[in-house]
Amino acid sequence: MKIEHEFWIERSTQAIWAVELHDGVVRGCYGPLLPEDVEDDLLEIFDYSPGGAAWIEMSRDRFGTLRPAVPEMPEA
Repeated sequence: MKIEHEFWIERSTQAIWAVELHDGVVRGCYGPLLPEDVEDDLLEIFDYSPGGAAWIEMSRDRFGTLRPAVPEMPEA
């Protein structure tokens, strides 16, 4: 089973959620998040809950994947 973690944003409310996907299906979520909690390093440590995951999975068209606006530059 492939497990992935992503930040998703609800288009209508701009609420940001961390989601846990099992083979591409939302199985857990954490949020909504504060803007300062949207860091890739935190994705692995959120306490994902199955509560709300089914709603997010059924409402996938209401969400977009959140990506950093400016990619981080590697340190020299």
